[in-house]
Amino acid sequence: MPFDYKKEYKEFYLPPQKPQLLEVPPMNYVAVRGHGDPNAQDGEYQAAIGMLYAVAFTIKMSYKGTHQIPGYFEYVVPPLPRLGIMLPVERSMRHVTYYGYGPDESYIDKREHCYVDMFQAEVEDLHENYIRPQENGSHYHCRYVSLENEKYRLLAEADNYLDFNVSDYTVEELAGKRHNFELEPASGSLLSLDARMMGIGSNSCGPDLPEEFLRDEAHTVWKVQLQIEEL
Repeated sequence: MPFDYKKEYKEFYLPPQKPQLLEVPPMNYVAVRGHGDPNAQDGEYQAAIGMLYAVAFTIKMSYKGTHQIPGYFEYVVPPLPRLGIMLPVERSMRHVTYYGYGPDESYIDKREHCYVDMFQAEVEDLHENYIRPQENGSHYHCRYVSLENEKYRLLAEADNYLDFNVSDYTVEELAGKRHNFELEPASGSLLSLDARMMGIGSNSCGPDLPEEFLRDEAHTVWKVQLQIEEL
């Protein structure tokens, strides 16, 4: 069974509420050096994190190749929060139609309050205005989603299913601001189409996310078709 550092060293990942000294045993680490604002779009910090994941997964899967790394053992890489694409969309495309879980935001572990149907909404209505800005407004297990204005319609249709989110705010903006009144909209809307998105529960204020809501498949094939139609 792959070695899971988070489970084997729970005391490092979920320490007691009172401050205490922790002694970390000698370990081998994969690390990259960088600096800058973690929320800066296309910044050095984000590029370093992307490189770190790429190296970690390359080493993890190396046992399937011809070269064997001395001292190698299978280990768990923390799952990616999501796997998909993000598209900038002209701000005038405000009307959204989708077939999936709605009308409220829905995730793999937060959908019991929703039902499957065809829904229509405006982009601003899909934003959940949490006091502390965070990931919000996704819709789970959708067949298709379209955005349109008076002239054009952008349609995204998956071979299987997709999760989507359309927002006036970048991921970096949501992560970087402490209060909802500080949010500044982007110049256009942002459409996220995800093949996989993990659940939103975490041990930040509760138990670990159950494995059934994690997204850690070693191999994923996903096809999505984009069409622009003139109305």
